[in-house]
Amino acid sequence: MRFGARPARELQHRSLTCGASAIERDIEALAVTPRAVEAGATVEIVARHPGGRIEPLSVVPRYEPGYPITYRFRKGIRLRRGTTIDLRSSSPDCSAELEFVRVP
Repeated sequence: MRFGARPARELQHRSLTCGASAIERDIEALAVTPRAVEAGATVEIVARHPGGRIEPLSVVPRYEPGYPITYRFRKGIRLRRGTTIDLRSSSPDCSAELEFVRVP
């Protein structure tokens, strides 16, 4: 096994709960893993950019708690400081894990 140079950008994770969560610094979102307690619940995650633009990140019409899926974006999604991540679900208890790297 060989260890190479440290990557230029370190992979990070952030836990999100139902409701709105603000982004404090510029990031590039790489993946999201939505979670809900109830089988069949809908889960929707959108990014609300400071300029008013809304960008869907994930929409799950019938969530299966036994099979959580990580949705990896084809290209990283740039989220600037001040963007709000809005997580909504038909289940009263929902969460998500956001995988990202910081943008210099």
